[in-house]
Amino acid sequence: MSEEMIDHQEDATPKENSSGENKKQDQNKEEIKGWNQVVVAILILAALIGGFYWGKSSAIRNVEVKEVIGDLTAEWDVYESEKYGFSFKYPVGWEVKDLTGDEESEDPNIEYILREKDNSDSEQSIRIRIFEKRSVDARNPEDAIQISLPFDKKNYLIFSTSTGNEEKEIFYNIAATLLLN
Repeated sequence: MSEEMIDHQEDATPKENSSGENKKQDQNKEEIKGWNQVVVAILILAALIGGFYWGKSSAIRNVEVKEVIGDLTAEWDVYESEKYGFSFKYPVGWEVKDLTGDEESEDPNIEYILREKDNSDSEQSIRIRIFEKRSVDARNPEDAIQISLPFDKKNYLIFSTSTGNEEKEIFYNIAATLLLN
């Protein structure tokens, strides 16, 4: 054989081998891609089944049934302000103090404080104010929680208490008993 022919044969062999290797690599990639799809499908199916059983096991069946109580405020005392035309209930054993300022001034500072008798702890008190603004200064810890209700054409009736007040249930119930005359 001549040298030219040998060179051509040597050149042809690697080309055939490289295209054969490319086909194998392509087949391997396709197999891996196929397995990846199978694994992803299995993971998705497992997540769906696991989610179903987790949701079923944590369903609302651990709910405590509490006895339904009638009106919590039925036995409460009533405070009525004929002058300002409102009333509200408050717990027996509590007192209402009128802290209203000078009625002659422009801002009479209409304010009441409710607390258990013989307890001067300001955190356990509830304040009721008639105020032109919708809220009072909440930077004061005693006014951190507020319920503001329209009272007349220009004022609001504001109930406020401290976040430290352990009697929040009373606080919310007092506001709920408000009647405007």
